[in-house]
Amino acid sequence: MIKRSAIYVAMNNALRDVKSDLTFPFRTGNLKFNATYGVVNDNSFSIVFDGTIAPYIPFLEYGTIKSQKHVGFISVRARNQVIMSLSKTFNRKVVRYKVENKIDWSNNND
Repeated sequence: MIKRSAIYVAMNNALRDVKSDLTFPFRTGNLKFNATYGVVNDNSFSIVFDGTIAPYIPFLEYGTIKSQKHVGFISVRARNQVIMSLSKTFNRKVVRYKVENKIDWSNNND
């Protein structure tokens, strides 16, 4: 089992790498500095792209008629950054990982 402190290190390294990638969407900084953060669970961590803080995330991730510039910035580029970061942090090849695309775009204001 991996120590909790190692999970924090891995999460912080992965989060740093995701946010510092040159293809990370950046206009006002809200997505980068407020809506993207890490959460540590028992034996894992999650990088959260919070749609309640940045409700335009789906438009960036899936694109619009006017712009396809950031399509896949979470599902492809951020995921690959996390995998590479884990490989560097633990100095080994990542052979098994779990990606959960928990996306809820429902309106909870009912």
